[in-house]
Amino acid sequence: MLEKIKKVLSGVNWVFMCVCGLSIAVMVTYGFIDVCARFLFNHPLYGTYELSEILMVVVVFLSISGCEAEGRHMRVDLVFSYISQTLQGVIDSIAYVCGIVVCGLLTLYSIAPALNSWRIDEHSEGIIPFPIYPSRIVIVVGLALLVIQLLVRLADTLKDFAADRKPPKTTGPDISHASDQI
Repeated sequence: MLEKIKKVLSGVNWVFMCVCGLSIAVMVTYGFIDVCARFLFNHPLYGTYELSEILMVVVVFLSISGCEAEGRHMRVDLVFSYISQTLQGVIDSIAYVCGIVVCGLLTLYSIAPALNSWRIDEHSEGIIPFPIYPSRIVIVVGLALLVIQLLVRLADTLKDFAADRKPPKTTGPDISHASDQI
């Protein structure tokens, strides 16, 4: 079951990373054209700032789960390299639980503003009024996907932790009471 969830999550993360890449390409291209138009023709493109704001939200929130899946979020490896695997698992588990709680609350409290923004058809103020509600929906989707990714990472960590905690199998005779015979 966990492997199926990982496979689906991996596919969703891949699609979202492609969307993020396209968003970055659009931001860079539109920004480049804006700068060229501003300096060559003294006429900037309208909506550059608003478009960059919206696409930046897409890039940040749709990539956050993929970064977590690949283990690319920042951590203090200096400390981790000197502690045992067991303690690393405990610390990782605590971090995942904290992340699940915080991101879960952020997701929960982002839903109402996103739905309200969609209901009132919220738009940015500017020469070109860009819709705001898609960005708010992207925030909810990105955070929800991060919570799912953190749950999967927590399940993996606990599974690995449980596998390491099993008592070792004995291969020879039980000699625990041998000292009593001497």
